[in-house]
Amino acid sequence: MTLKTPGRILTRAPDLPSYIPSVPPFEGEDKFDAAKVGQAFLEKLSQVVKDKDWNGFEDLFDENCFWKDALTLTFDKRTLHGKKPIAEAWKMLAETRKPTIHTTPKEYGLGLPIALNRLAPTLASLDVPFTFETKGPKSNCVGLAKLIPQPDGGWKIWVLSTLFISLQEHPFGKLPRETPSLISNDQRGHSKAHGLPKLPEGAVLDAVVIGASTLGVANTIALDSAGANVVAFDSVSQAGGNWSEAGKAFVILHHLASMMTLPQFPIPSDYSEDMGGEQITRYISAAVEALKLPVFCGINVVSNTYDEATQLWTVLIEDLATKQRATVTARNLVLCMGSIASAANPRYPNLMHREAFAGPVQHAVEYKDAAPFKEKFVLIVGASNSAHDIARSLVEGGAREVTVLQRGPTAFFEWDKIKSFIEGPYSYGLDLATADFLFSMLPLGIGRDMARGAMAAIEATQEEFYKKLEGKGYSIQRNRDFVTKTLETRNGSIFMDRQKSLELVFEGKVKVARGEAVRYAEDGIVVNDNGEEKKIEAEGIVLATGFEDVDMPWRWIESGFLKSNLAEKLENPCTLDIDQEGEFVGLFTDSGHPHLYVGSTNVVSCRWISTLISAQVVADVNGEFPSRLPR
Repeated sequence: MTLKTPGRILTRAPDLPSYIPSVPPFEGEDKFDAAKVGQAFLEKLSQVVKDKDWNGFEDLFDENCFWKDALTLTFDKRTLHGKKPIAEAWKMLAETRKPTIHTTPKEYGLGLPIALNRLAPTLASLDVPFTFETKGPKSNCVGLAKLIPQPDGGWKIWVLSTLFISLQEHPFGKLPRETPSLISNDQRGHSKAHGLPKLPEGAVLDAVVIGASTLGVANTIALDSAGANVVAFDSVSQAGGNWSEAGKAFVILHHLASMMTLPQFPIPSDYSEDMGGEQITRYISAAVEALKLPVFCGINVVSNTYDEATQLWTVLIEDLATKQRATVTARNLVLCMGSIASAANPRYPNLMHREAFAGPVQHAVEYKDAAPFKEKFVLIVGASNSAHDIARSLVEGGAREVTVLQRGPTAFFEWDKIKSFIEGPYSYGLDLATADFLFSMLPLGIGRDMARGAMAAIEATQEEFYKKLEGKGYSIQRNRDFVTKTLETRNGSIFMDRQKSLELVFEGKVKVARGEAVRYAEDGIVVNDNGEEKKIEAEGIVLATGFEDVDMPWRWIESGFLKSNLAEKLENPCTLDIDQEGEFVGLFTDSGHPHLYVGSTNVVSCRWISTLISAQVVADVNGEFPSRLPR
């Protein structure tokens, strides 16, 4: 299927190219001088780029190689496969971007040495980190070349990963901001609703950020610190308030808290490692206050109209408390509204006879706490992360009895077994910038295949755990394709037991039932279990049934949120669609509109996503936006 962006083709994760070389232990590996070999390679790479020796550049790559770039030369998110396409791209881009590869470390470089890293008994690579600069616009960038041995004794590039760091003429300054801004100091640093913004007459903002939760605040930090004139709006009354409202208040992070650290604002040491919704709200609000961010909560963005002639957005806003309205004008929109998994797109099972059941029914996006279900028999439809988090909340909140209804097999993981896979480089003690780079540096096809191997190895250690679960009635999913499931089901049908919630099952405090919910009954739900219908009694029901794809651009048009023919141009940010290179469609860079960016995805990525989006906005405002690599 061809996407709206020319040259992009909708692709499934299992169909992406990949190559994992065989690099078993080699003679002399224990005495291998990685620093010497790596430095010699780096000097050769620098020289061929300087000399524009593109045949020599091509010869530095293995026959089966990849280049994954994030905004350096391509000024896009791209992954190229094959030495010839990579060399041709560098040759084309070098004419205007003029890269200079440094052979000595720079202060903005990765916190990594040149090293031979053995990833598995039959896989190793010589990892060579480096820094480089580009022109048009002048940028600082980092890279990592993963080299593999050749039959002739040499080493060539298997994967080259490159990442934009900052614009040299518009660096990320320390906040609170001291440079002039259209947003006066008295309007900054308010984490709660404080009315409409007061701007000078005729003011044109560089960007309006819509959303003031994790991604919205991260983008506001990056834009404000780069000197952009920016405001952020959110309809909730407090920055990050969505985390302590229905749909998220029960959530406990399934990874290290530090992984969702906002730019320039470390998580305070007295915060729990198991940050819950209310604590996350407090953290995001504290960042807004401490960094004096131009955030306006309690403000609904009614509509956004783009004028092709002026190339400006008119943003109509309303103060929800006073119903006063105003407009602001901006060059760019940054949408951070959680469109992938939020209250905008819950999946409701097709259950008949809703009127038959008189008890409370909530989707997980509506669930806040156990209060409506106190002293009740509660059935949770679903058996993945949210379902088990809610089950714990219900037990602790006084539900009389809790049952989890599992429709199909679930991939269960003990936290101590899957922890290192989920937390990856963030558990190595690295600085966050380096961990962010390593977390996202591999082409998706390679990451998919490595994850398959990791999942199989973890599953092989859990047989006793699986027997206990099966003894309680669960069906176990094995051979988990983690990457494909993440993209195609938003990582549904998985539960990583960080909070030891399954102990409630083993103790009999949470029961397990099997089958597919079919219809409501007066006192519960009727399910189909292998062709046999049976009723599960309940006095309250929670639907932990995930999220669905909706055509978000059309929804925005129909609601008036966007006013123009943009639905025909914008890629759908509600999906996790990828193209033939394994890059997300419509997110972070090219949305289908040159002045609209979508920053919604997982919170772990908030730092590098905000860096990429802010760089594009600032380059545009300063007339330095380069041509992207053609597709």
